[in-house]
Amino acid sequence: MTIAACYLSPEGVVFGSDSTTTIASPTGPQHHFDFGQKIFELGDEATLGIVTWGLGGFQQTSYRTLYAEFADDLRSNAPASVEDAARRWTAKFYSVYDSVISSAYRAAEAAASTQEEKEAVQALGNNLVAGFCIGGIALPNRRPFAFEVEFSPTDTAVPNVEALPMGEAIFRGVPMLVNRILFSIDPALFESILASPRWTGTKDELLALVEPHEQRREVLPAGSDLRWPGRDRRGNE
Repeated sequence: MTIAACYLSPEGVVFGSDSTTTIASPTGPQHHFDFGQKIFELGDEATLGIVTWGLGGFQQTSYRTLYAEFADDLRSNAPASVEDAARRWTAKFYSVYDSVISSAYRAAEAAASTQEEKEAVQALGNNLVAGFCIGGIALPNRRPFAFEVEFSPTDTAVPNVEALPMGEAIFRGVPMLVNRILFSIDPALFESILASPRWTGTKDELLALVEPHEQRREVLPAGSDLRWPGRDRRGNE
């Protein structure tokens, strides 16, 4: 249930997250631990950092170990750019994710025969998404950049990294609380109202009701469409 934040500014990259780790038990309720680390420096005296959301780790390999191995690689082979570092991290993580998560998911998907079993596998897949934002500077270039990437068990190739825009706070994971504060309405609720037969107005008319209550008026001029930060690059909530 992570809320992860990544903000690219001219001064640098700001990372933020909660510290809760949720462990699901097959025989009982979920357990929540409040001291999980989700933001890391990539090496000692690093110029790059990373924040994660979604899947919190692998059974046989921790993210901390993968970060340390990646930092060793960056130290011996300095990245040409922040994007280069992001692509290298994506390739490294995908090699583990595909062998551990995607392969098991594909096996479960192939074994599912009933509609109930297929829906259960799809629900499982939604809980296996892992996302990262990596940012900072890559010397000798001192201008900051940030990139994000998400991994899904349905991926059949290394996913692409996407550059974050300057000056726009990005919230990932489960950011409904942040969205409600910023926009005064949950994006999913906005879409539900718009799709409801009880709403007979237009999208622009609904936006006109919501916009005066937003906390992001400086980046959403009057009459503009809402850009939900909680909706990821794949279009998922």
